[in-house]
This record gives sequence, structure tokens and C-alpha cells, in this order.
Amino acid sequence: MATFSSERRQDELLEFSDHSSGDDNTSVVVKICAQERTYGLWWKLAPSAPKPYKKKFSSFYSEDYIVVSFEERLYPVAVKIYETYNPGAVVKILAADSLSGTSVDTGKTRWLTLWSGKPVETPQRARIFSPPLQKIDSPINMLRLELCHQLMHYYTELDCVVLCGTKQRLFSEGTETQKLPQFKPFMQDHSDAVADDLKALTLNDFKEISHLPGEACSGLFEILPAEVVLLILSYLDILSLCTLAQTCRLLRDQCYDHILYIELDLQPVWHLVCNSTLLGLAKRCQYLQRLNLSWCGKAAAISNTCFGRFLQDSQSQLTSIQLNCCPFVNSETLRLLATYCQDLREIDLSSCEQVDSIAALQLMLFKKLDRLNLYRTNIDLHSITCVIRSCPEIQHINLGSCSRISNYTEVAFELGNHCPKLKTLDFWRARFLTDDGLIHLANKCPLLEELDLGWWTVCDLDILALAKNSHCLQQLDILGTREVTCQAAEKYVSLPYWSYPSVSC
Repeated sequence: MATFSSERRQDELLEFSDHSSGDDNTSVVVKICAQERTYGLWWKLAPSAPKPYKKKFSSFYSEDYIVVSFEERLYPVAVKIYETYNPGAVVKILAADSLSGTSVDTGKTRWLTLWSGKPVETPQRARIFSPPLQKIDSPINMLRLELCHQLMHYYTELDCVVLCGTKQRLFSEGTETQKLPQFKPFMQDHSDAVADDLKALTLNDFKEISHLPGEACSGLFEILPAEVVLLILSYLDILSLCTLAQTCRLLRDQCYDHILYIELDLQPVWHLVCNSTLLGLAKRCQYLQRLNLSWCGKAAAISNTCFGRFLQDSQSQLTSIQLNCCPFVNSETLRLLATYCQDLREIDLSSCEQVDSIAALQLMLFKKLDRLNLYRTNIDLHSITCVIRSCPEIQHINLGSCSRISNYTEVAFELGNHCPKLKTLDFWRARFLTDDGLIHLANKCPLLEELDLGWWTVCDLDILALAKNSHCLQQLDILGTREVTCQAAEKYVSLPYWSYPSVSC
């Protein structure tokens, strides 16, 4: 039987983690697939940058992502990514089938890695990026592109994504390598095996462990002091700990030591994290202080019921939590955090669309809060005013692209009146921000080090007022501003306390 290939452009942009155009700009969802705000290393060195996690996955480079869908389900042969401006950001391509349903046990869509690679310097010219793909045995109609911008000089822009494939399997099982040598896997995918290992381990707290070999099978680890073993294990990421814990009882006990779970970064394994993951990890997290669940909880993989049990069982001592792009986060989530984690100092809720004016009121209960990220949430003027008045310790706050805040001038006055320790402020795409609010902020917040006013109408007088009053300012972002003259920008950049000027005029 003849097999005919087919090409399909993306039909819809389903999801994205970040953007540089407004929510009302149709070019983001129709013409331009991805236009990320983060590029280069400056934003990781800026005063607003959160403290990085100590344990890093050596093969995880992703910083942002987009998810696109296609009308037809195809067995993938190739993916073509039209990189119009500043190519080279794509570091991972994953595939899924939205019609196949989700796992009954975990509720998560099954994502498979088609390709993965390291970020590399790329010539600055338009190209069609089509890397060799890992073969999979099921049709797909969704692609997830994960992006890294560390080597980028400016925003990356993708014009479209094309899926090339067939409606039928090309070859029977076991013949693909011989028939299609040009499509040899670029990177072996072990996601299914890893998922099984992780799930098995998370359930170990509820099962007998008599099947594990005893100390006699622990090699030389049994003669090492426990402190030395813990030091060695402290360099392992969560997946490595999960795998090692299944080798023998000695290493199982060591890998479950609470001291190894002071920080827990689950973002790199977002597609493996589900309710059973949290419940299995809870008993190991008695000393947990920092938790990163960013990107986790897609397709109802995490419920607030299990999230609450995790917080309760871990006897949470959390001071920092990152919930960037977590679809399960809502008012109930914040209520649970307020109940079990009253010592929280850092909360990242960026791109959590269910965080609205009602949910945001729960933030009033975090009196020790000094870092708050509400980028692209649905809070309004009343709710953010209440939060500011209740949290005078705030030093870092991101209110960028909050389209329901009707008057940023009032927000600026509230911050100036109630948050004298303010150091960094993101007003990206602010609406109705006057020079009075800006000057009041500069006068009342003398410790201000970083200010993002990108895509807002700033003029020379505003720049000069900031120069006069904000002597601690290290970074000012006025990207997309058209009313600032080169003379004013050059004068401001020449000030001695500048570190990372970002000016577009």
C-alpha cells in the first residue's frame, strides 16, 4: 500500500509561558507563534532575578515554551520551524495527541520527546529549523516547543510551525532503522521509563520495601560515614535520587533523608509530576524551604486536594514557592498556602490565569512577603491595592501585563506610601501611568534598583525625573518607547550607577 506524506501548519496556539506583545495583539496567536520577553543573560543578573536552585538538571535548558495544535493527526517524520528573527532558541520539541485522552491514574497528557539539544550560537538570519526526530509509534496533533534565550541578543520570533508526517505508520515494528537511516534518533528518549521509576518511588511510602536488596548489596557505601554519603547524594537531582533509592535499603534510607529536600525543583520534570508524585514526596520534605512547581499540573494532573495534603504532610516550612504557568492554581490554592505556609516570603504566580481579584485577596495573609510575581494574572486595581497595604515588606513585585489593572498611577502611589523597601518593580505594558505616579514612586522608594516601564509612554521629562530622584537605580527598561530622545537616554545611561541599561528609542 502506498503511503503519502502530508504537511500541516499549526492551526492554533494553545498555550505560551511568556510573550512580548499584548494580549490583544493578534500577531501573537496567528502570525507570530512565539515572541518571548526574556533574552540574553541580563535578566538573570538583574536585581529582580530570584535565587537559582542549587540542584540543576544537566540536560534541562528550557526557559519558556509554546504549545501549538494541528487539525490532522499525523505520524511525525519532520518538524519545520520557521525562525524569522533571531533564530536558535528552540532546545526541545515534544509531541502529544489531544484525542487520545489522558491517563486515568495521573490525569496527564502523555508527552514524548521528539528532539532535544543544547543552546548554540546561531547566525542571525532567517532559517527553517528541522532537526532529526526520535521516532514514535503513535499519531500526534500537538507540538510543544521549549525555548532557551541565554545566547540570544534579542527576542526570537517564529513565523509558523509545520508538521510533516503520514496518516499511517511508515513501516512495521523493527524495520524503521533499516528503512529510514536518515531519521536515526538524535537523542534517546527514556521518558516512559523515567515516569515509571518516579511513580514507583513516590508510592514506596505506602508499600512494603522488603523487595529491595539488603545492606549486603550496598557495595562500599555501607563502610562510608552517613555524612559522606549525604554529601555525595546532595549533588544528585530528584530523578537520580529516585533511581538510586531503588537499589538497596541503605541507599533508599539515605535518598529519603530530609536534608536532601530543603530545595525541590520539579519544573524540569513537569510532565511526570502528578498527584501521586506529591503525595509520595511529602514525607521526605519535612525541611522543605523552596519549592518550584512551575509548568506542573497540566490536564488536571495536580488537584488542590492533593496539593493541600502535600503541604500538610510535609509540615511545611516553605519560604519560597514558584507556581509559574500552573493551571490548577486558583483561590483555593492560595488559601491552602495561607493555611500551611504563613512564613512564605516569595511567591511566583506569573501566567496563572485563575489568579483573579478574589484569589489575590488571599495574598493579604502573607505579612512577611518580600517578593511577589503577578505577571499576566487577572488581578484588578482593588485587589492589588489591598495586597500592597497588607504587605509592607515587599521588596520585589512584578505587575507586568496585568490587563485588568485599570490605573497604574494609583498602584504607584500605593507602593510609594506603603512599601518603602521596594527595590524592583515591573510595570511592563502599564495602563494609565502618569508622570505624577512615577515621580511619587521615585521620591518615596529611595532603594529602587530596577524599574521596567517597557511599552509605556515615557518622555524625556520622566527620564530626567528618575535620574534626579532614583540614585540607587541600576536598571531601567524603556523598551518600545518612542517619545524618549537619544540625548536623554544617553545622558541617563552615562550615570555612574548604571549596570544594565535597556533603552529603545
